[in-house]
Amino acid sequence: MPMISVVMPIYNGASYLNEALDSVFSQTFTDYEVICVDDGSTDDSLPLLARYGNAIKLFRQPNGAKGRLEISVSKKRQVNTLRSL
Repeated sequence: MPMISVVMPIYNGASYLNEALDSVFSQTFTDYEVICVDDGSTDDSLPLLARYGNAIKLFRQPNGAKGRLEISVSKKRQVNTLRSL
């Protein structure tokens, strides 16, 4: 079980996703999981996220529900939220 959950809420963030996720995966600390919570994106966010396959856990929710699912998907001791602007 990973020590840290990196939770990344996403809404139409396609132009920032690769840079944001690659920055997480390039860390030397590796005892973490990456949870992406899509808030009903209408851009290319989902196809970009699909490229990461099993490296991320992807959850989808309707637009406007952001924040409700972010913490509930993680049962870890430490949860960090990565905002991708």
